[in-house]
Amino acid sequence: MGIFDEIKGHADANEAAVEAGIDRAGDAVEQHTGGAHAAQVDRAQEFAKDWVGSSQDGGQPQADPQAEEFSEQWTGDNQPNEDAAPQA
Repeated sequence: MGIFDEIKGHADANEAAVEAGIDRAGDAVEQHTGGAHAAQVDRAQEFAKDWVGSSQDGGQPQADPQAEEFSEQWTGDNQPNEDAAPQA
């Protein structure tokens, strides 16, 4: 059993507490940013909550097509990916 499997097991065993922590963390980010990124924070919270308690597909939540599209547009250094197709 790998360390991530162990962490997932602990998170699943304490699902309600972990989800409450996810909510508190998201609320803190929204408060700190003045709600400027509320939609992104909400999506991240839902993604994290889907991961907790999921047991199918090795505990991996379903891929988010919007997140994949976004990651194709940006490189890891916060610069636009010149090779990505421009958005209309």
